[in-house]
Amino acid sequence: MTKKPKKLEVSEEPSSLLASGGHVTAIIIAIEEYQPRSNGQIPSVDFARADAAAFSATLDKMFPDREIHRIELIDNMATNMNVRDGVKQAIHATGPDDLLIFYYAGHGFHNGVSNQITVWDSNGLNLSGTCLNLRELLFDPVEKSECHRLLAFIDACAEDLEEQFSSRGVVSNMSEAEFKAFVNVDQYVGVFLSCTPGQKSYSHAGLGHGVWSYHLVHALSGKAPDAIDAYAVITDASLRDYLSTSVRRYITKNMSTAAQQTPLTRTSATNRFAICQVNEEEELVPPENDFTGLSFNPDAIFFSHIETRAYDKLPGFSRSKKHFVPDNVNASSAEFARNLLEEEIAEEIENYYKETKRVLRLRRDDIGTGDDTLDTDYFRFWIEVRQTPDDPAEIQIMRCLSVRNDSEEKLQGIDEIFGNTFDRVVCRIRGRGPDFDSVVRRLEDVVMEYGGTLEESERKQQVTYYFPEKGRLEFDLADGRVSICADRKSSFLDILELARPVALGTPQEPIKYLSDESQRV
Repeated sequence: MTKKPKKLEVSEEPSSLLASGGHVTAIIIAIEEYQPRSNGQIPSVDFARADAAAFSATLDKMFPDREIHRIELIDNMATNMNVRDGVKQAIHATGPDDLLIFYYAGHGFHNGVSNQITVWDSNGLNLSGTCLNLRELLFDPVEKSECHRLLAFIDACAEDLEEQFSSRGVVSNMSEAEFKAFVNVDQYVGVFLSCTPGQKSYSHAGLGHGVWSYHLVHALSGKAPDAIDAYAVITDASLRDYLSTSVRRYITKNMSTAAQQTPLTRTSATNRFAICQVNEEEELVPPENDFTGLSFNPDAIFFSHIETRAYDKLPGFSRSKKHFVPDNVNASSAEFARNLLEEEIAEEIENYYKETKRVLRLRRDDIGTGDDTLDTDYFRFWIEVRQTPDDPAEIQIMRCLSVRNDSEEKLQGIDEIFGNTFDRVVCRIRGRGPDFDSVVRRLEDVVMEYGGTLEESERKQQVTYYFPEKGRLEFDLADGRVSICADRKSSFLDILELARPVALGTPQEPIKYLSDESQRV
């Protein structure tokens, strides 16, 4: 079973930007850290290096059958002189059938005369004298050259420079009119700007990139179906529309700012043109119950059940003793609840201790016990107490079991000891897990392909997929847990049988659900 990318419906096939036999020359400029100065220091640009590296790598996917000549000027290589020489060399190397690509990530502004871009050795005390006039650097030379095909991608804004140097009266937002005037030539030209003049070009740590550059690379790599038209190409128009929608949507959903970032595009061809072809290889849909595409590594794997109780119903709770129900979640309230439950937990541990000795025929020295733990060579059982994260007046009692031996005899014994105690297998996520949007999109695909239902709460960062027959898969991204859950408490072996067909982890190393196995993953 396969699926293809959704394609935009269009009526006329676009003309090709890159002529048959044409070559590609790309000049890629990014300044993340500027030349250190005691005065006039230019502020850094978050993730500019990562953006440039991702864009450069994407060129090979865009033009897999063409040799690409790259000129890459990053940080201290992007000096005033090097940028001038590099752009001149790139334009000189580009003929009428060739394509010139210009990518820039850094600060840009308008000085009252023309649009300017900063370079590594720019000086905030003399911006106009130490930055480069974009028209003189790129647009005028291209117009006078044999180059008839240009794509310019500029991820820049003036906001950080305005904040630091506004009193000097030379910094304002880039002028749209200058770009509009340039593209009114009889050439294939596309100028793509990360934001409309007057706006900020944002970056986001969650992406590790500038928001616009991330979505630009995502589209040009062929990973954004909404940027692909019916002829399996990315056009100037489809890229423009995709960036306009996706960047604004990402800012709104993922960043705590009321400001907007609306990308700007100016193109000069009479009809829309195809920037690059998209590989039409069909994508295999993962097998049913295979969620390894979400790629996360387990920190711990255990069987569990969560019992909830009202705080004021705990044993020994007494308002006459000035006990009170907490109105917020905190460590001291959880510890007090644990103290109220101490005798009950100790008795439960003692009962399981007796059953363990009897069923597994162990001696006292073979079993380790603590206030809320029971340890053997075959399993570890423990009880945790905490407040419910979104209800401080409620307590969660979590009974947990990790299994250290997968022999049939010992598994049967563990099943006899604990009976119908658990209702889920829990995988704690090690490191950074999948993001909320990725989980929802993957599970939406599963529902479309295999059935079941989906519930989601972005506020709580929780997503639940209900399998078509029985059980559910819960992602609690705020708590860093993924759980395979039965509909009710069941025997340990029944929970194991429910979990085993469900593939979690990574495609290379799917998770196994017994502790001794998971330690070998």
